[in-house]
Amino acid sequence: MKKILWPLLLIIACEGPAGPTGPQGEQGVPGDQGLVGETGPAGEQGPPGATLYYDDFERASLGANWITSTEGQFIIRDGMLEITCSGTSGYIAVARPEKAQNLIDFQIEVDTYWLSGVTNSSYSILFRDSGSNQQYRWGINANGSYILLDGITPIEDWTSSPFIYKQGYNRLKVVCIGSSIDCYISGILIGSLTDDTYSNGGVALAVGGSQTVAFDNLKIWVWERNQLWKIADSQRPLKYLAGPALQE
Repeated sequence: MKKILWPLLLIIACEGPAGPTGPQGEQGVPGDQGLVGETGPAGEQGPPGATLYYDDFERASLGANWITSTEGQFIIRDGMLEITCSGTSGYIAVARPEKAQNLIDFQIEVDTYWLSGVTNSSYSILFRDSGSNQQYRWGINANGSYILLDGITPIEDWTSSPFIYKQGYNRLKVVCIGSSIDCYISGILIGSLTDDTYSNGGVALAVGGSQTVAFDNLKIWVWERNQLWKIADSQRPLKYLAGPALQE
């Protein structure tokens, strides 16, 4: 018996052209909004404000906003305050910024330049000044020694220091927070004490003996609370002690 092999017919379909795109379907219903997350913890409280009083003495005269003693001569020269004391026994030449009195917690600093005269008398910062011989006095002399006084009584008597530039430039600084008092020379902490004899009062620049000393760049930071906060100067309200830019 013969077998008949039928030929297979292979049909290859050709791909036709694409049809037109159909219209876009309608937008679906939006999903439900997620739950709001919990509120994070509150940030830390920022530091309290502080006022910066500043005087660069860039003017012709000291002005009415400073109170000066009858002893001494007070001259603005080359953008600095020159104080000359005659050397009369028992007297010092004192200049007080009127806008920076009755201070409690504060920091004061000033640039000093010894110009001429005796080298064994003090030039200083008076602080918590409450009247005649009722204040602290942090000072140095041109021989390279420092002294801290309560009125006219030494708390720390004359002590030599390698951090004092003799007959030249030095920066004096005092920080008072409550009964804590820190005293600096050119950025170096020289001594600290705790004393509550005077809790508040004014500040002043003083020169004793027969000598002339120049002061410049006086800065006084006054804090709102009994804590020292290190805040950039740009964040502090600025008040001038004297001059045309005086602010109340």
